[in-house]
Amino acid sequence: MKISEITIAPNETHHLYQGEAFYPQRYHSVLKFHAPGVSPVTDDSGAYHIDLKGKPLYYERFEKTFGFYSDIAAVKTAEGWCHISLSGQPIYQERYLWCGNYQDGYCVVENSQHEFFHINQEGQALYINKYAYVGDFRDGIAVVQNQEGFYTHITQSGELLHAQYFLDLDVYHKGFARAKDQNGYCHIDMHGNPIYTDRYQLVEPFYNGIARVEREDGAILRINESGKVLQQLRAATNSLFQQLSADMVGYWRTQTIKAAVDLNLFDHLPATLDALSQSINLSKLSTRRLLRALKELNLIKENASIYYLTDKSEYLTDAHPMTLKSAAKHWTNANYITWSKLGEALKQEQSVYESLFDKPIFSWLDKDEVSLSQYQQALSSYALHDYKPLCKKINFSNYNSVIDAAGGTGTLLECVLNENNHMHGILLERASVIPHVKFSKAISSRVTAKSFDLFQPWPEKSDLIFLARVLHDWNDEQCGIILKNASESLNKNSEICIIEFSFEENTANGGMLDLNMLLIAGGKERTLDEYISLCNSVGLQYIENSSCGSYNLMRFKKHV
Repeated sequence: MKISEITIAPNETHHLYQGEAFYPQRYHSVLKFHAPGVSPVTDDSGAYHIDLKGKPLYYERFEKTFGFYSDIAAVKTAEGWCHISLSGQPIYQERYLWCGNYQDGYCVVENSQHEFFHINQEGQALYINKYAYVGDFRDGIAVVQNQEGFYTHITQSGELLHAQYFLDLDVYHKGFARAKDQNGYCHIDMHGNPIYTDRYQLVEPFYNGIARVEREDGAILRINESGKVLQQLRAATNSLFQQLSADMVGYWRTQTIKAAVDLNLFDHLPATLDALSQSINLSKLSTRRLLRALKELNLIKENASIYYLTDKSEYLTDAHPMTLKSAAKHWTNANYITWSKLGEALKQEQSVYESLFDKPIFSWLDKDEVSLSQYQQALSSYALHDYKPLCKKINFSNYNSVIDAAGGTGTLLECVLNENNHMHGILLERASVIPHVKFSKAISSRVTAKSFDLFQPWPEKSDLIFLARVLHDWNDEQCGIILKNASESLNKNSEICIIEFSFEENTANGGMLDLNMLLIAGGKERTLDEYISLCNSVGLQYIENSSCGSYNLMRFKKHV
């Protein structure tokens, strides 16, 4: 008799073998038998395991029991989750919020802080780090999700396998793993590098060197490990003509959002049509037309004639701490007009901003208080969303002071100082921005805001300097001056942290952002090697690069 031949009865109260009851007992519920012939069951006494005769394997009772893997089973007790041996005894003292099953001698657990990690069969953590989620090991490699929601691979020692992060990720299968970046799905190698340039809506693991993939237009293809299309299994189901047409009228979406934000529509939800029409001073007909468009954009939902916010549109209200209302206005202001001159900017290989508005972008902002305020509020929301993870990427205990150069209203600086009570911060910004800076009481005694010019010697020195999304505004020559000034403002044994998007090989990520930097400021996005070259030219030595979601943290120090 094979254990796999033992099945669960339709009413799930006992097991069957060849259609007959396998034992006389009946339970509230049973699960499948696992080697070495043990099944989880529940009855009035609680949850436990039985043997092939339907007899209890031990005397203990639990709230929940699960199958044995490697002679170890996950159970839930009144104190929490743990693992037991075949004798019913816990194999370690710790209790968790949740436990997985042992695979290849290791298991996933969740602690009381909702942090995930792996333990061995003695209950000992395999490594120090904790994650938002982790998966089982396969061939010594597991997928982990960091606190920002991005995925990478680790080894059983907890070391990063390749330090590349993705929006979605799978374990390796025959040397390749499925991965999703901002452009779609692909396959990556053991170094975390895509093995071809195309991106897909869906990819399957390789089977004997061939994988089935689904293109964005719905076509299903077979590709080989170099990404070459071998066969089309299904024709496109989504019209490329319609997709391109939608791309060409993308400004419809931009202006629809802007109109709703200008009317403060999202701040008045939930509401009926009549109430909303009165609140935003728009006719019922026009309000209904606008609501229909916003519903198409998944920015509102309707239930019982009442309109509600969606999770996405929460960001377009004043109440949200990372509100994007100012961003919606900023991107439809001078920036929107400037994009109409993209062809001209590409021919001239420089910004067209000054030719349109008589001043470069930052000088123009300095003279327009409303636009400057919108711009800084938008940057602050982006900073709140993006920069918090930095506090876990750097060991600040080695530094007593930090400069945030051209740091806007100081959102990044506030995040750092809130996590490091021993540090003093210095915000350096244009004189026009300083009145907009308002630090919290918690750090006000440890922070200073001073006006400065990026291209003149800086007024302060520090142990640590942040250049967060600053260099991409400027050309290489201007970046050289900024980095030279930054280097001269460093104390001994200190470093500069450059926070920027960086181009990756074989991907198009950042292409649109790069065009925006050209149009608006005459700057550009760069590769890691380009940033290293710029820093080396002023005597800064590369330390390391780490991914922080959509941007990179690149660390440099002075040559000794």
